Amino acid sequence: MVPAVDVRRRPTYLCAVNDASSDTRRWPWITFTVPADRADEATGWCAQTDSCGWQVEEGEAVRLTLYFADPIAARAALQSLGPRLTALGPQWPAPAAGELDDRDWAADWQQSLHPIAATDRIVVHPPSVPFAVRPGQIAIAIEPRQAFGTGLHASTQVSLQLLEEFVRPASRCLDLGTGSGVLAIAAVALGAAHVVALDTDPVAVAEAAANLLANGVPAAVGVALCGGLDRAGAEPFDLIVANLQSGILEPLVEPVRRRLAPGGLALFAGLTDDEIGGFGALLTGAGWGVRRVCNRAGWAGLAAAG
Repeated sequence: MVPAVDVRRRPTYLCAVNDASSDTRRWPWITFTVPADRADEATGWCAQTDSCGWQVEEGEAVRLTLYFADPIAARAALQSLGPRLTALGPQWPAPAAGELDDRDWAADWQQSLHPIAATDRIVVHPPSVPFAVRPGQIAIAIEPRQAFGTGLHASTQVSLQLLEEFVRPASRCLDLGTGSGVLAIAAVALGAAHVVALDTDPVAVAEAAANLLANGVPAAVGVALCGGLDRAGAEPFDLIVANLQSGILEPLVEPVRRRLAPGGLALFAGLTDDEIGGFGALLTGAGWGVRRVCNRAGWAGLAAAG
């Protein structure tokens, strides 16, 4: 079974289960350290490899560990990463590599899970780790599986912060690219009357539906659907949230505008600090009014009126 990893994208390989050879399987790994201000760039390097996924350990410096299904992919990644890491300077150690014996990674990972204070009000926690809310707090239980959105990543936290500020009572909301459904659940908890959790990935939709149910969202209030914007129905939305990568967000700008009700807002997140300025300029040039920009740990999002 592949080691559990903390990644920005949802890796499809996590669907894998042990096969007959899993008792003796070994997982090649590469680990390296970069300055904290180069962490986002380094995760981009990771995304360009054929790794199963990568783990990020943050601190004054950031350590990244990539896992691979076979040694050929690991060697190719090491050759690709070598020059980039050398360019950081001699004070940064060379990457280390090795192999890891297979074991019950899912159980090990579950042991490390803990509640995450995503905003001042919203706490995301795994169901196995109960959380006692204080007055005014919102607790959302998300079982970490394959879909993105456990509350750990800063882009999710930015999205939750924007939802906290802009969800209005009795509003209709669309969570575009819902992943785990955490944003849709938050919208309901913040007062939305109806939420559509939409994703093109059927695995994510199944997980979002399960999480909506587990968090007590009635089917008449929150629904998870698989498909593009056309699956969201004909009725417009007061608020649309899309926590997606910039290359996916940009072509959605006009389709999202067409689905907003008069006076509606869109919350765009999943952008890096380096990308948010250009994306905001794109919106402004297209006639949007940017109401708020939110940044956290190198990631950013904004609220805009179309």
